[in-house]
Amino acid sequence: MLKMNCDEAGLQTASEIVMNGGIIVYPTDTVYGIGCDPTRESAVRRILDLKGRSSKPMPILCSDMESARKMIGLGNIGSRLAKKFWPGALTIIAEIKHPTLPIDLTGGSRKLGVRIPDHTCARRLI
Repeated sequence: MLKMNCDEAGLQTASEIVMNGGIIVYPTDTVYGIGCDPTRESAVRRILDLKGRSSKPMPILCSDMESARKMIGLGNIGSRLAKKFWPGALTIIAEIKHPTLPIDLTGGSRKLGVRIPDHTCARRLI
């Protein structure tokens, strides 16, 4: 696991690790996050194992509204909340739209928590 720095070299290294199925620790606007490619079942399972979780859903972070809309159906209320509070610490839980997310990510739910962090480095990495 790598704790990344927010310089160009750190972003490049962290991106390569994630694209190759690895796990990183990176800063967000609220806390440090443990991250991976949320579409890779083996990477999601490794994070669950590290956290000692079995089926508790995990939120994902998106870089922008377009990416968030690919993951979940925001609807009218979700869209209004997102416009007001994103980027920021608000996690919106809504129906999944993305067709290939691992079941371990959601704990078997058809809903997913999504957030756009108010941290430039995190959004660049994502």
